[in-house]
Parts: sequence; C-alpha cells; structure tokens
Amino acid sequence: MNKKTVYGSIGLGLMVALTFSPVSSALAEEIDEIVVSATGIPTPLAQIGASVDVITAEDLERQQITYLQDALATVAGVSAYSSGGPGTKSNVFLRGTGGEYTAVLVDGIQINNPYDQNVNWTHLPTHGLETIEILRGSQSVMYGSEAIGGAVNAYTAVGGDTKFKAMADLGSFGTQRLVGSARGERNRIAYGASVETVSIDGFSISDIADADDNSLEDDGYEKTSVRFRVKADINRDFSADFAYRMIASETDTDVDPNPFANVPRDNPSSYEDFDALGMRLKLNYAGDRFSQSVSYGSAEDENRSGSGTNKGERNVLSYRGTLDFSDSMKFLIGADRDLETYTAGANEYEASNLAGYTVIQLHNDGLSATIAARRDDHEEFGIFDTYRVSAMVDLETFAVRGTYGTGFRAPSLNELFDVVYNSGNPDLQPEESAGGDLGIEFRVGDQSKIEAAYFFSTITDLIVFDSNFRNVNSDGDSKSSGIEIRGETVLLGDYAVSGNYTYLISKDVNDNRQIRQPRHTLNLALTTDINERLSIAGSMRIVRDTIDSDFSQPWPYPKVALEDYTLVNLNTAYQLNDGIKAIVQVENLLDEDYESALDFATPGRAFYVGVTSSF
Repeated sequence: MNKKTVYGSIGLGLMVALTFSPVSSALAEEIDEIVVSATGIPTPLAQIGASVDVITAEDLERQQITYLQDALATVAGVSAYSSGGPGTKSNVFLRGTGGEYTAVLVDGIQINNPYDQNVNWTHLPTHGLETIEILRGSQSVMYGSEAIGGAVNAYTAVGGDTKFKAMADLGSFGTQRLVGSARGERNRIAYGASVETVSIDGFSISDIADADDNSLEDDGYEKTSVRFRVKADINRDFSADFAYRMIASETDTDVDPNPFANVPRDNPSSYEDFDALGMRLKLNYAGDRFSQSVSYGSAEDENRSGSGTNKGERNVLSYRGTLDFSDSMKFLIGADRDLETYTAGANEYEASNLAGYTVIQLHNDGLSATIAARRDDHEEFGIFDTYRVSAMVDLETFAVRGTYGTGFRAPSLNELFDVVYNSGNPDLQPEESAGGDLGIEFRVGDQSKIEAAYFFSTITDLIVFDSNFRNVNSDGDSKSSGIEIRGETVLLGDYAVSGNYTYLISKDVNDNRQIRQPRHTLNLALTTDINERLSIAGSMRIVRDTIDSDFSQPWPYPKVALEDYTLVNLNTAYQLNDGIKAIVQVENLLDEDYESALDFATPGRAFYVGVTSSF
C-alpha cells in the first residue's frame, strides 16, 4: 500500500468518525474557554478569528505529558525535533518557522534566550500548569519581534480549593523523577507552585560510533526546576500578580557532526550546563469599564559548554489599558520597552526596543473581528510598523474564520555580534514577514466538530549562513504554506477521540525544502475510563517525508531523506484510593528505530512506573 493510500484511508476514517459519532461535553467546555493571549482582552475561544489551541491540565494528565515541547507536538501545524536524549538541543516549528520565530511566555515571563531568541524547550516541564495557549501565525502586533511564527503562553494553576500533589516515577534509561505541586487561596491571596527534580542516565546522543570505537557511552541529564505564582487582591479594584521561575541543569553531550573535527563524536568530555532565572511583577486596576496594568519582567539565561559561556538578560516594562465601550466593542492600548543584553567572554552587547500598539475588538450576532496595529522603534534598526486583522463568522452549525498579518524579526545579538564562532555580522537587517490563514469549522450536534484551514507565510531578508559561516541576509523569499485538519468527538459513549493532520510545504530562498520539517504529520489520541478506578490513554504520531542536512560532509551540506516513523504511546492510571494513583507508561510501544535529526539518537521502547498522591 503506498503513502497516498495510507493517508487517504486514515484521513477518511478520521473524518467519518468525527462526523457521525456521538458528542461529548468536553468540546462544549472548550468553546466556552476564555483566552487572553490572542488579543490581550479576555475573549471566548469561539469569538477568536486567529488559530488558537488550548491544552488544559486535564489534557496533560490524561496523556501523561511531561515536557512542553511534547505537548506542543500534539497540535496541528506544530512539529518538533531533538538532537539526542533528555536535556539536549531541540526545536519546535510552528507552521514551518523555528523557535526564534515563536514568542514563548511562562506566567508572562518571556523565556526566549536573549542572545539568540531560541527556547531551551527540553528543560520546560508541564507539571503544575493550568493551561497552554498556542497561537499559530504572525503575532508580532501583540508579542513583537520574536512572534513571526506564533506565540505560546503557559500559565501556572493558582487559587481554588487547596490541593497538593506529589509524584515519583522510575523508568528506562535510569530515569528518576520527583515532582511536587500546590495550589490554593487564603483570604485575598491565591497561589500556585511546582517543583521538579530529575536524574536520567540517558543514552548516547550520537547515533553512530566512531570507526575505531564501537562503544557508545550514555549521556546523562540532571535538572531542578521551580515555578511559582502569587496573586493578591489589594482591594476591590487593585491586585498584584507575581511570578518566578528557575531552572538549573547539566547535560552530557557529544560532538556535533563536523568533517573537520579531529575527535570522536561520542565524547564523554562534552557537556552543556544551562541555568535560567525569571520573575515578573504585574499591578492591575479593574474598574467597571476601564482596566489597566503595569508589569516589569526580568529573565536571565546562561549556557556553559566546552566552546564557552553565553549569557543573556531581558528586561521588559509593559503597560496595557482596556476600555469596554460596550458589550460589542472593546479597545486596548499597550506599550513595551524591551532591553536585551548578550555577554560572551569579556564582550557585552545590548539593544533596546520601544513599542506601542492598539487593538480594536468587535462582536455582534455571530460576527467577531479584531483590528490591531503596532509600531516598534528599535535602537539599531529604526521604526517598523506591523498590523493584523482577523474575523470569525459563526453560523451555529459551522463557522468561518481568517487572519492576515505582518511582522518583523530583528537580528538577535548573537547573529549580530557572535565571537565564539565568528559568525556575527553587525550589518544585518531585520527579517520581515506577511501571512495568514483561512479556516472553516463544522459542528455536529452541539459538541463534536471538525475543522480545516489553509495557511501561508512569506519571510523576506531571511538570515542564513554564507559559505564562510557568517550570518547574512539572503535574497529572495522563504515561503511556508499548508493545510491543517483537526477534530474531536466521543465514540461509543466512552472513548474520547481527537486528531489532527498537517500538510506542510516549507522552502528557503533558493526554493529548497527546509530541513527537519515533515511534510505529513498525523496525530491521534484516545482516552477512556474502563471503570471508576481504571483509565487508559493512547496516542499515535505518524511522520512522513522529512529531510535533513548531512553536517558531517563538507559545505554545501548534502540533503538526506530521514526514515518515516510511527510513534505509539500508551499509559494507564489506576486509582488505588481517594488520594493515591498508580501510573504505568510505555513510550514508543512499537520500538521504532527513527531519527528526527540526522545521526542523533532517539529512545527506543521505554517503560515508566509512578505513584501520584493528591491531598
């Protein structure tokens, strides 16, 4: 059976199941979900024209998803790769754009590395999170330079009934993990916190042994992370919101593929240590029709490895004011000042940006629209204007939505001034983009749905390496486009099913395919409660048609097709009593031998057992 037949059969089966199956209450809750990140104004999900997915704490617990990048990989239009095991470099692509094009915030703290704008995805746990909001498509108006591809906002659960949870699990590759989380409120103070410590013996990051050394040593990983958030009501109108996060990690690594390296790739002396600190204080005033907030956030990252130490710091001062003219019209104004600092050895560089933006949001009788505009005044590159428009027409049984927006990305301080690899180029100019999407959503009954969308984007002046490994602006346009299909329902009254399929075409300025971005990705998830105590959840990811560059060969690196793969995960949870739950997980159930990045190893079949105590 060829690939077209396989995808046709899977897609037809998924659409039939989603269209003609009984309905669930879960979707009704999703439609009523209030989203803040899309426009800065609390808005029901059903009134947002942009492409938004919301992952809840319940979703994460059902599928036992431990890390943020794994949660994002379950979303339509999102793919991810890893350069080895736990703690190693990885990236998440939103609609064909990498981590430096996605603004990522945890409790309002932007965690893109200030020196290269990327995200250390592999260190980000999901424990203690209440929701994750994923915005796909250009979000530069709300989030600035790092949001050409989209934005991700994760929020710690705070307030409500007092709850404490502790988890311990053991598993393959010498994994040992302890997690604690808490939430609750007392008097006028609400709080939420999460602590994780993990130690993993790991496996060799290198997928190939050196010619004269067939042994592959394990590359271990250790990490401690802390996250907490406190909200205090000062009086009826004023409140304060404080958030803090910390990560300290150590990762054993191997040498990257390099035709000129004179050391074995499997190298026990290679390492990468990563530390991060972040905080944000937000003061809120909420009147009857006018609300405003002022916030200050600071984030520091430090990467230490055999090639040197990079430090980055970001300080952001923000203001937002929202005026409710009526139930059908709301107006937001905002301003940000962002100061970034990059330190490598004895050299320190910085850049600042001042921005102002406005959002008008309209809603009336099933028609919702948003008009937004922004002006950035960058210290190095001057003034850039961006805008975004979106609309949603809701006709009850189906809805049509669409967005179009522009964006820009200022070169990172590392791209401008890198001294470690001498690739910096102070003459770089910002990248600019334009793109949008158009989608239609069908609802079967009151609660089941299926949605299809077409998306596209173009980036000009893309920053790439030249033959001398120096950053330069390329000529021509880099283009991405594709189709997303997603849906959910309940089968036979007990089996909750969700799925999505993405077809992606992402090409560089020379009309060549971008590496490590699958053309076809299909995600399926199923959960069911066997009885009051036993629940089962499973997921499947099918990835087809991916290419990578062979960096072990001289420049220009030849392209290589990666093997297609299918990953199946299965987990069961058994409620031993009111407060204790036993969990068994099997990852890569089929023991698939695959690579998401050429010559970097991935885990085979893995088993994990754990106990969760809630009180």
